[in-house]
Amino acid sequence: MSGFFTYEERLNLQKYLKESHSFKEIGRRLYKNSTTISREVRKHLSEVATGYPGFPYNACKNRFNCRRKGICGKECTRSSTVYCKLCPKCNANCEDFIEEICTARFRVPYVCNGCEQIGKCTLLKSIYDAEHAHLKAHRTISESRSGLCVCEEEIARLNAIISPLVKQGQSIHQIYVTHQDKLMCSEKTIYNYIDACLLDVRNIDLPRKVKFRERYKKPEFKVDKGCRIGRNYEAFQAFLEKNPDTAIVQMDSVIGTKGGKCLLTIHFVDTSLQNGISPFN
Repeated sequence: MSGFFTYEERLNLQKYLKESHSFKEIGRRLYKNSTTISREVRKHLSEVATGYPGFPYNACKNRFNCRRKGICGKECTRSSTVYCKLCPKCNANCEDFIEEICTARFRVPYVCNGCEQIGKCTLLKSIYDAEHAHLKAHRTISESRSGLCVCEEEIARLNAIISPLVKQGQSIHQIYVTHQDKLMCSEKTIYNYIDACLLDVRNIDLPRKVKFRERYKKPEFKVDKGCRIGRNYEAFQAFLEKNPDTAIVQMDSVIGTKGGKCLLTIHFVDTSLQNGISPFN
């Protein structure tokens, strides 16, 4: 059973959570362990501050009996006769605000997808959304594969061992062989740290490495798309409408077999004259 979730599996998981199935039942349907389902839900849930139609987000314990008005004063953008509890800015501006937290969010299934009261709840909600979970999971994978996974203390420890020895003329290979037990990392990792300029020494301090040539990279031919602005067929037609007396000469090439002979054709439109020129003649 794989711990990786595809987008289709996350859509099914979202559906099963809305139907209030247990993690064990969901795991049986998705062919995954119930612990894997629990970890997926807790790791990729989203906290959403929403209310329901007609009532904005409001997490105050006094929201049901509150009759306060004009909390924002003259700065209020919703000046009317309604109570302030119906304003999205109520919790942020009210001095008597006491936050109410739904404890059901911290128990299985940890999300509000299948809650019967979600249509009448204005508290902070935990929602498992398949699309957001999939994007969050792939972002985590991408970040884990980029950069160097090491703390500053570890870099300082390696720097204290490697840099003085390199300045004494020792090679990285010699340092690695002699102090392998202290370094506790591979030789390639040390070179990566030096390339990333995390140590006091640089590549210029490694006599053997500076002798290596960089690998040849095939130059990329990139066309600046800005050169096409005003030079397409629509612009050509617009030019002819403004200048109907313009003499037009069309040029094309006629190719026979691949690698064989070809002709350069020049067509004078006004006189219906066309010339064919062979570049090999």
